Amino acid sequence: ESTAKIGNASVTYTLDKLLALRWSDTRRENPFTGEISGSDYPQYGILFECYNSKGELLDKQLSAKGAYQLFIYPSDVKDYDSQSAITTKSDFSDVFEYTNLDTEDFTKSAHHGQTKFRDEKDPVNLKGYAIFPKLGSQMTLNFDLYATTKGKLEGGNVSPVYAPNATVKAGNRLLHLSIPLYIYGPYSIKQYASTNDIKKPLRPIEDFAAGVVEDEDPEGKEVPLAKAAAYRLEKILGKAWANIGPDFTDNAVAPRANEKTGGMFY
Repeated sequence: ESTAKIGNASVTYTLDKLLALRWSDTRRENPFTGEISGSDYPQYGILFECYNSKGELLDKQLSAKGAYQLFIYPSDVKDYDSQSAITTKSDFSDVFEYTNLDTEDFTKSAHHGQTKFRDEKDPVNLKGYAIFPKLGSQMTLNFDLYATTKGKLEGGNVSPVYAPNATVKAGNRLLHLSIPLYIYGPYSIKQYASTNDIKKPLRPIEDFAAGVVEDEDPEGKEVPLAKAAAYRLEKILGKAWANIGPDFTDNAVAPRANEKTGGMFY
């Protein structure tokens, strides 16, 4: 647990670890109709909030015009199983991508017409979506918050979310957060680990193949990836599959996404 200053407010933060599924683009063009089917998933919403010692949200302070900018970037990227370093692209897009969806009022949704999207020349990066394309990778996900006292633009351009420009760096870096992140498996593990038996909803790792629908995985590639993901989770969390598996299946119960739970928050 650490503290930092934002303006005159004291901010406390506590972090442990993050787990994510690999992002995959399954969109394909039908050769006969030309229509696109499939989707890309999963996308993870990031909503960066700070509170003072009274539990009050500092949204107005953080979103003040030209005042602050958050940067998000990976470091120490490696393959979890081999612990070998992974050389990434300069913009990290092969392991991490972020789409900024800042709104003028960060507590309301532009998507639902409650507010407007923020001026692109004045990003704060407090709200957006991230994807993680590299299966089996681990990294440190970093968050740097700057007070942009000298401005945000360099040559009329804003900084990419992963790297502050010289103008931003001339301001003050107020805090640095870092958290371990593991891209532990493919999305298919949710299906292959689940059964239709209410009394025994979790499938043992060795039985994952029983969850394959006919013609769904003709090349037999997904089941080995899903099994590897389950074993990987056991190592990351230090617990047996029987104890942790229910949290990573289609049978897991979660609140329906809405404005209050963070769903569709942009």
